[in-house]
Amino acid sequence: MPTESQRSSIFLDAYLLFVFLCCLTIVPAAAAQKIELRVGYQPFSSPTGAIFEVIKRDRILKQTLEQQKVALKFIPFKKGADSIVAFKRGELDAVAMGDMPLLEFALSCPVVIIAQNRQGYSTVVASRGTYPRDLKGKRIGNAFASSGHFTLLKILQNVGLTEKDVTLVSLDVNEMPDTLLKGKIDAFSVWEPTPSMFMAKYPERFSSVGRQIGSGYLAVSRPFFYRYPETVSLFGAGVVRAMEWLKKDRGNIQKAAAWSKTDISEYSGKPYQVSIEELGRQIEGDLKIIQFSARLPALKANGKNLLYEEFSFLKAIGRLPQDARWETLRNSFDHSVMERIYRNATFYSVKRFDYEL
Repeated sequence: MPTESQRSSIFLDAYLLFVFLCCLTIVPAAAAQKIELRVGYQPFSSPTGAIFEVIKRDRILKQTLEQQKVALKFIPFKKGADSIVAFKRGELDAVAMGDMPLLEFALSCPVVIIAQNRQGYSTVVASRGTYPRDLKGKRIGNAFASSGHFTLLKILQNVGLTEKDVTLVSLDVNEMPDTLLKGKIDAFSVWEPTPSMFMAKYPERFSSVGRQIGSGYLAVSRPFFYRYPETVSLFGAGVVRAMEWLKKDRGNIQKAAAWSKTDISEYSGKPYQVSIEELGRQIEGDLKIIQFSARLPALKANGKNLLYEEFSFLKAIGRLPQDARWETLRNSFDHSVMERIYRNATFYSVKRFDYEL
């Protein structure tokens, strides 16, 4: 016999599905107007960029959203900090970003975090034989307020240094490898796949000085989340479906890698000097870390997790306001969307695939 909690959960799911079906058949006049779901993402981030390339080609998602008069618009960004600026200007309804910018984002904007799309390393790369203490006085390529920035700060702190002991050089992700090769900087700190690809290309010249694991999430504007809950659920189902499709066949990962490489090249304005096979291996490895699942990690009230450690660290060094509360961030996470989608996988068609190949 199901417990009272389980019966309540089943009842809630059934009620939400009933409301959703009603919305498809009886559309109020106010909702008949076409709306746009504007989603920001980072092409240079693995596996996020590849996941979004799959979602862009999802016919099932497009068809179900069209029934609700919803059009999808995808907007690329080089780093999370840029997408925060766009969000605050009212140019985005949802955005995928790494954990460090997310901390500022969730504490300063009305958002709901509904899914995880990445967990992997950011790495400080420098000439072989460089140790963390050797970074003192060096010029380090960095994207401000990014996961790579957090990694650099953490590595410096571990050897008693701060960012005042180095010269930070603001660079876009795609600029870092060439700038290091030309000797204009001494190191760079950035998220995958850039560091692994670069070190694999020049194994005799460059190596990791240190790395720090991080994560990435999908956040939705709180007003949009509550005004269009069925739209949010359908898009969330598109995220889950993309991961299921990538898990199903290694050939699918190679297709996504090819799409991702093209997207990066078009966005940056120059060819992305990484093979599809290399990029595919990186994407597959990063997806395995999160087990091809979009479920959010559990966030305990007393911390004891990666995000809480980052939150505490950024407060300690003055990157977050001293009055910032962990509960504010924790309460921005909504596990119900992903749990409902996975429980009702057939209804949300998460294992039925129809992509524009």
